[in-house]
Amino acid sequence: MQAMQIRALFALTLLATYSFGCSSNDPAGGSPAFGGASGSSGENASGGTSSSGTSGAAAGTLGFSQAGMAGFAQGGGTGGLASGGTAGLAGTGGQLGSGLATPVQRVVEKLATGTGEVRVLVYGQSISDKNAEWWKILRDDLAQRYPNANLLMESHGRGACAASCMLGKSPWWVDSTTAARLQDDVYAWNPDLIIFHVYGGEADYEEVIKGMVDNTDAEILLQGDHVDWRPADGGPPKCDPAADPPSVAEATSRYEWHDVHNRTFLPQLATKYGLELAPVWEKWGKYLDDHDLQGEDLLSDCIHPNAAGWQVLSEIMAEHFSPRR
Repeated sequence: MQAMQIRALFALTLLATYSFGCSSNDPAGGSPAFGGASGSSGENASGGTSSSGTSGAAAGTLGFSQAGMAGFAQGGGTGGLASGGTAGLAGTGGQLGSGLATPVQRVVEKLATGTGEVRVLVYGQSISDKNAEWWKILRDDLAQRYPNANLLMESHGRGACAASCMLGKSPWWVDSTTAARLQDDVYAWNPDLIIFHVYGGEADYEEVIKGMVDNTDAEILLQGDHVDWRPADGGPPKCDPAADPPSVAEATSRYEWHDVHNRTFLPQLATKYGLELAPVWEKWGKYLDDHDLQGEDLLSDCIHPNAAGWQVLSEIMAEHFSPRR
């Protein structure tokens, strides 16, 4: 069965299992950014979890049961995440009630059996580029978990190239050129799995995803935003002493946009196209709560994780690569 047909079947199964009932939450065409216009091609910071979301989403809302959102150990090293169930659907290590494997689990089967080369592409902005540490930690972990696998894992990410930049609607700040980049960056590499994260307007985000679905046979793992600030942190973000911080009202508005984006838009998109979603937003927020931290404690600046933050992100993503139980 071709990947597109499998994705369609997976999407139908998700639709039969979970209900979403969400509406568009992006009237301005882009997420609010600190120091930038809404929807610009500049890289936006991610938001945080709401005070009511510390234990994750309720069952059905995001397609994750309470059990599936509880994959955290109280201790467990820097990341503090249990290595048990996939950050998965129905909290069963990525296995739906029907027994249909999730997209990443189909790739895990190839890794576990050593069946041919497995090409994993990490794509997005600076959270996903060659300088991002989380995917390198994950790559090394997968090599240890699956010693017989022929794994090729690369990043083709472009820092500050938002969804509109990827589509050729706005220039990339590095070279000031405007070009459709998905063909060379993604399609031509022929990946088995795409791990994708980007900021920007939701219409552009979906257009990027549709291009990947239509032009590759890859499985796709959507990566939710990590947390940089929450209203519960108190006061405006203080991460960049060289810049004037946004007001609490501005920061709260931006946080609320990202909260809906992660809790509603991304799960709906994953369901529509039969993709898998890593709920980084909820799990990162829970980690902050469990360890009595503020968003900035895991950041090196206003957006990018520090060493501890990269470790947390890597462990959240690694949950999707555990074998089915």
